[in-house]
Amino acid sequence: MPRSLGALGLCVFLLSGCASQKKEFAASAIAVPPEFNGQERFLPPEAIVWSRFRNADGANIRYSHVPVAGGAKATALVVTGHTEFGEKYFELMRELHSRGIEIWQMDWRGYGGSDHYSEERERASSLGIAHDIGDLHQFATEVVKPSSGSVFLVAHSMGGNISLRYLYDHPDTFAFAVIGSPFLSMGAGSAQALPDWVVRGVIWGSCLFGLCDSWAKGSGPWADKAEKGLSHDPERSEVQRNWFRANPALRVGGVTNRWVREYIRSHDVLADGRNLGAIRTPVLLGTATEDPITRSDVHINACSQMPNCTLSKSDGAWHELFMEADDYRGPWMSAVYAFMALHNPQFN
Repeated sequence: MPRSLGALGLCVFLLSGCASQKKEFAASAIAVPPEFNGQERFLPPEAIVWSRFRNADGANIRYSHVPVAGGAKATALVVTGHTEFGEKYFELMRELHSRGIEIWQMDWRGYGGSDHYSEERERASSLGIAHDIGDLHQFATEVVKPSSGSVFLVAHSMGGNISLRYLYDHPDTFAFAVIGSPFLSMGAGSAQALPDWVVRGVIWGSCLFGLCDSWAKGSGPWADKAEKGLSHDPERSEVQRNWFRANPALRVGGVTNRWVREYIRSHDVLADGRNLGAIRTPVLLGTATEDPITRSDVHINACSQMPNCTLSKSDGAWHELFMEADDYRGPWMSAVYAFMALHNPQFN
């Protein structure tokens, strides 16, 4: 299989080469939700700088940078999941930064402040995972300029799917990777009532009849309602909705048939043990046993296929390990820091 094997949306579907061109800009256009008054952990880190670069497809990709004065112990590249964006991860950025870690965070194409795929910005689509891998590689090798220390990858859900594909294609970019709840399969919700062959038939049939860029079945624009099964924490579970309310330009709703097709294809690639077995980068893979978005047993099997994978299992947790209640998030973050110390002597 060639090296260029050219998170979340399936449940939505069934349930409801040019050089970088960087431009810094102020974050004044970002409206901080009033709900965060007095909650510093959800506010932008003081040193944060926002910029954009132009990817190989000509799209503008937004990213943020939080430097460490006097030099960093390590550099983290943070990439997010479906519907997500940098602002949602301010708490994680602050926590990592407090430990001397420099942060570089990228919004995927189609999400957050990056260019979306159509004027209907809330419709998530895809040009194929290879394009996202290319954006991450351009970001990591042309845009990110680490001040010091090892460079590692932090990813969640959909970003975890893309990141594992990236580690296959580019094994030498990162010293190690921390991946929470990678979107490697359809979750354990009611979507499982439909056999896989039915899902594939509907999606490929829709694309065959010219409906690839239409909303997938059950998908639509963002709805202002609480998300279920993502986090037990009453405040963290509302972070994304609060940002969406205050900043309509950040909103993403459901997915297109094309998006579903591309992630089915990527699931197939990552279900092949030969591909996972070729990933030699050390990986900490976090799985939540009560995850309704993607299956924990698939995570456990995937980790067993990778020669340098460490599994962190959170019994009873839901999908968003980085946003979970402290009873679940605390042990997960402890595992993250232990893994970091194992692969970066500066944290010992």
